[in-house]
This record gives sequence, structure tokens and C-alpha cells, in this order.
Amino acid sequence: MKTDTFPKFRAYVCPGDSIEWNAEGFDFVARVEYDSDTKPTNFDGYSEESIERWRNDEWFYCGLIVSVSKNGVSLSDHAASLWGIDCNYSQDNDYLSEISQDLQDEAIEAARVELARIRHALEVTA
Repeated sequence: MKTDTFPKFRAYVCPGDSIEWNAEGFDFVARVEYDSDTKPTNFDGYSEESIERWRNDEWFYCGLIVSVSKNGVSLSDHAASLWGIDCNYSQDNDYLSEISQDLQDEAIEAARVELARIRHALEVTA
């Protein structure tokens, strides 16, 4: 379920910045990681000015990585992710929060699979 009260990244972000939220009994963290593989020269449509701003580290590409836990137990440090996202390119980074929210369903599925694996392992050893 998408909500308007979803946490927001700041207008200017740095690698390591994160947001946290809860949904369907799980705790999530979406963190920004530097993407050294993606470059504006890989795409059509960036102006020379934009590419120069990128070279001057005024904006960068990132990956958003969603981690999930339940009751303080980590289920996955990398439940879902998306890479090649521009950060600090425009006026704000609201789209980072929107992408994080879109990744939530994938992260929930990964968490449920891991939770089932843990439960099964505990039943087998009990």
C-alpha cells in the first residue's frame, strides 16, 4: 500500500543516507550507495553542462538498497535494490523515496522467503 506519509530523503543526499519505515510487520531501511559503474556518458540526453556538473561531483549515480528485519532480527541486508539512479541532479530527491516505496513489495517477498527458511531450519533441528 502506497502512502503519502512515507519517509522522505533529504533534498540533498550523500552515500550512506537512509530512511526507515515499517510495513506488514517488517522494519525496512533504504540506504543510498554510490554507483561507480553508471556514467552520464552512457546515455543520450545529458547536456554538456550536466556532464560537467557530474564530473565536478555536483551530482552522482546511486543505488538504493532496501534491508529488512523483524523484531530486531535481520532477514536480509539486500532484500531489494535499484541502481543507476541520479542523485542531487534536480531540485530535490523525492523520487528516491518513491523508488524505495516501490521496492517495498520485493523486499517483503524476500523477507517472507527468509523467514520461512529460518522457521523451517528451526523445525528441522528441534
